[in-house]
Amino acid sequence: MSASPTATARAVSSWSTSAPHAAPVTSTPRKPALEVVTAPEPRASLGVFLAGCVALLGLTIAAILILNVEMAHGAYKQTDMKAQLSHEVLVTEQLSSDLDDVSTAENLAQRARDLGMVQELTPGVIRLEDKTILVEPDGK
Repeated sequence: MSASPTATARAVSSWSTSAPHAAPVTSTPRKPALEVVTAPEPRASLGVFLAGCVALLGLTIAAILILNVEMAHGAYKQTDMKAQLSHEVLVTEQLSSDLDDVSTAENLAQRARDLGMVQELTPGVIRLEDKTILVEPDGK
């Protein structure tokens, strides 16, 4: 026997080659010939995939953090604007109250007296079409 594992031994019979009417010898099916196969292409390593996943996760977390900070900034701005609006409403109410106080008849008469104006009890009447005085004021 040989040392090769693929070698097979078979007994040679004299009757198969010399007998003209002998049954044909059945041979075992032949194994296909071996051929050299190249190594498969190296695949992208798992490290590249994991680095991509970690980078995507990091970008997502950064985007969420930025969005959260902007929303908090907007909430503080809204609170400041509400405080400013309430202050402006109070100022408007105070100015309206002051205007109402100043525009009363008593206050207007007092301010006129302070300016040196006197009240005319019988006012004069002038017709503008012909520029004639219809009623003379009492002061003349």
